[in-house]
Amino acid sequence: MSPQASSTLPVGSASADSWDEVIETRAGVPINELIDGLDDIAALAIPYARLPRRAYNVFSAEFASWSDIAGQTVSALLSHPKAGEGTVRALLTAAADAVAAYQAAATSSRVGAATAVRRLVAELDDRDRAMLSARLWAPRAESQRTLADRLGLNIAWIQRNQPRAQARLADLVADPAHWEVSDYADELARRLGPLAPEELLATELHRLKVDPSSEPAQVLLYLAGPYVRRAPWFENATTAGQQQVAAAIDGVFDRLPAPSTESLSEALAALGMPRDVVITYLSAQVGLRRFGDAWVRWGDSTADKAEAVLHVHGQPRTPEDIFDAIGPGYTSLRAVREALYEDHRFIRTSRQTLGLRGWGIDEYGGVFDEIGHRIDAAGGKIHIDALVADIVAQFPDVAENSVRIYAGTLAYVTEAGMVRRRTDTDEWPPISPLNTARGAFRNGPTEIRLAVTVTPDVLRGSGVPMRPAVADALGVSPGHRRAFASQHGEVAAAWRMSSTSGPSLGSLRAAALATGARLGDTLVLVFNLEHASLHVALIGAELAGMQRLRQLLGRTVRNPTAALAASLHCRKTEVAAVLRKRGDHELAELIHE
Repeated sequence: MSPQASSTLPVGSASADSWDEVIETRAGVPINELIDGLDDIAALAIPYARLPRRAYNVFSAEFASWSDIAGQTVSALLSHPKAGEGTVRALLTAAADAVAAYQAAATSSRVGAATAVRRLVAELDDRDRAMLSARLWAPRAESQRTLADRLGLNIAWIQRNQPRAQARLADLVADPAHWEVSDYADELARRLGPLAPEELLATELHRLKVDPSSEPAQVLLYLAGPYVRRAPWFENATTAGQQQVAAAIDGVFDRLPAPSTESLSEALAALGMPRDVVITYLSAQVGLRRFGDAWVRWGDSTADKAEAVLHVHGQPRTPEDIFDAIGPGYTSLRAVREALYEDHRFIRTSRQTLGLRGWGIDEYGGVFDEIGHRIDAAGGKIHIDALVADIVAQFPDVAENSVRIYAGTLAYVTEAGMVRRRTDTDEWPPISPLNTARGAFRNGPTEIRLAVTVTPDVLRGSGVPMRPAVADALGVSPGHRRAFASQHGEVAAAWRMSSTSGPSLGSLRAAALATGARLGDTLVLVFNLEHASLHVALIGAELAGMQRLRQLLGRTVRNPTAALAASLHCRKTEVAAVLRKRGDHELAELIHE
């Protein structure tokens, strides 16, 4: 308040009464009758920060706004403990000043944002202004230690007086004389919203004819928020703008896994974010990605990205479709396939497509399982034609021939066109002797030797198909497996009931790498039936004739016919025919020579 305003007692009407006259003749009159217009400012807070400290200590607990003292009298105020005449007079003077400021504000013309802010700041003393400028509205707050050293003050003075200076500033802002500043600050907050890019701040400040680099700009941004830099954005720190916006976006995604731009815009606009800022903000979020008009969460893993693509499409897609949508810069087709088939979020919906488990659609278990489901649903057996028609109708990407092939696996039995599950009483199909399997030889009663050509599949680690005769010789029956220990790791021989290609061996990649095998070479798998062990030997592609035969058979060979007859368990006269029939033509030619 100015010195002139505080030197007189501004109570009563046009002619000011003296303090003594009020005490003697009007001490029992309500304050709102002593001060004309007090009821107009009833809702305003009493500016205790601009009053003597004793006024705050005596009255603040009971009287917060001018309406709280409107019905009080001077006598009642003086009756408060430690409330002297000077304290009560300061309180009433402040009330009269507030009325005068309110009346002046109602009739005065606006001076513009920059001038209004400068007027407000000018009412702070030099120390308060320096302290608040450095600590509150500077782009980067100065530490209390640095500020104290710069001003030549004790840091304890800064710590003690900063809260008081902030309170005095708050009282100034609430003063009707400075309501124009409040109006500009409120308008700026509405136009910036909870989060705003730096360009928008500059645009809005220029619209108010305020230089963005000036002190009035800094003060307005402080009063409007304060707005704190979260490069390249500014956050309304009072409302925790970043958290507000993040929570609003989370709320939309909780309802809609692939919301539209409009859905997100409505949620953020409800917080006060300008709609033309929404797209800028969403596009800057690395955790989101836009597909057309749909937005999805864009996680770090391939599985997260695949889930997002499926949310966008809303229906099952092939791994190739999903990979194309993700883009090769993020992952590989192989990684997409692994994610789709290993992550619990995804289910197969047909032979080639996958969807999200959360969609609640039926899972495709493969042709083999689908046959079993339909047999069970039909009461234990179903005609092969009806089975094929039903599966192909539900899964158009399944070939009719695939259904018939899987229906012919060992798990099922077809009789008179009716397909059913195999039972314990059903006999197994006959298994040919070991000498009918190409590359298979015996070496004594406990050793089986199997020649495997090194192919790209072997080097990649794929399983190796095996003839039923070999599996039977190794002691592996349908539906069972047997593991063989080797120096390159365990290798299992298995005969799955659902297999359309019969029994198989596990990966030989480790053995191939360890032996230095190359395409076209031959791996000789030496199975010891007694110890369930496996030894792997390498025959180079260039090795032929008797040298190759000795390594295949695993012993000294003087008479090829006799040695092969012993390994094939056949007569010497049958050796060539047995070899040719099973496809070992090179060995048959060796016998001929």
